[in-house]
Amino acid sequence: MSMLHWPRNGACPARRWKTPRLTGPFPTDRSAAAVGELGKTFKLIILSNVGRTSFAGSNRRLGGIFDAIHTAEDIGSYKPDPRNFRFLFDRCATQGVTRDKILHVAQSLYHDHAPANAAGITSAGPTSAPVGPAGRRNLRPWPRAM
Repeated sequence: MSMLHWPRNGACPARRWKTPRLTGPFPTDRSAAAVGELGKTFKLIILSNVGRTSFAGSNRRLGGIFDAIHTAEDIGSYKPDPRNFRFLFDRCATQGVTRDKILHVAQSLYHDHAPANAAGITSAGPTSAPVGPAGRRNLRPWPRAM
């Protein structure tokens, strides 16, 4: 499992647009296996606050199975900016996927869950039950392997 290390001064790196340092291997072999299993059933789309080059290594370690990769570099803004989710919706719509069919899986309440729910999509994290736009938990908790 990897750990994110934030600056010791307590400043939120997202507000300063700096990437936290990643310690340890990410993604893990377990992550790759879990993503591989999900990819057999679901379309997997990345919506990330990193650039394409930064994500390329993770993509290789995860098996490169994503149907689409959308980075802050592509979009021109960082989450939690609503433009990121509009960009995602526009791209999904070209494949006939509507908001109600999207599950945004992420860890950050500030960068992911709050803006996803505000945009009308359900979100889930690896240690919580998914929370829908109305704020109610509407799906079973994620398996521990996730």
